[in-house]
Amino acid sequence: MAKPLEQEIGTFERERARLEREHGGKFALVKGDGVVATFDTFANAATEGLRLFGDEPFMIREVGAPAPRLSVGTLYGHRHADPSRTP
Repeated sequence: MAKPLEQEIGTFERERARLEREHGGKFALVKGDGVVATFDTFANAATEGLRLFGDEPFMIREVGAPAPRLSVGTLYGHRHADPSRTP
């Protein structure tokens, strides 16, 4: 089973240098293997992501910021949040 947002994370990493050159400090909306657009605020990126993709997974990352550290519950859902369980 693929990790949630694995493709989006790979897409962001692949496009990172270009995004930092052209869109530093903005928020990139990423879905699948494409950067959909960049936005001045997280809220604007989230609004557009929800409009375009509804409850499908998509990713928003601030260009130039360190990668966020996400909990097991965030990545796999709360039913997997018990670290003694293996997925």
